[in-house]
Amino acid sequence: MSVVESLAKQWAADDPVAVAGWLNRMPSGESRDAAIAAMLPSLVTEDPVAAFGQAQGIGGDETKVAGMQSVVTAWADSAPDTAIEAVQAADLPEAIKSSLISVVQSSRKENDQ
Repeated sequence: MSVVESLAKQWAADDPVAVAGWLNRMPSGESRDAAIAAMLPSLVTEDPVAAFGQAQGIGGDETKVAGMQSVVTAWADSAPDTAIEAVQAADLPEAIKSSLISVVQSSRKENDQ
């Protein structure tokens, strides 16, 4: 774990919105992407819409998809319909949208059992 990633994760536990703002001002790259991914779990509990937006801003495709999956999985616990609406409205390839919606629906089924 890089220093930036560690800092983002620890700071996000106290103030995820401030961390998101700080990360938005960082130059693109692997360190920024890893730091965003590290702070998503804290941000999604406070502001799932912002967390989903941050995940979409990750540069690496694999890390971006993993970040969005973690956000919609957590979001599905509190507001699955809103999570699906956000995915549908996002500027993403249809295959990724379908995958993310499946994640939400799977989570919803697990919660119903």
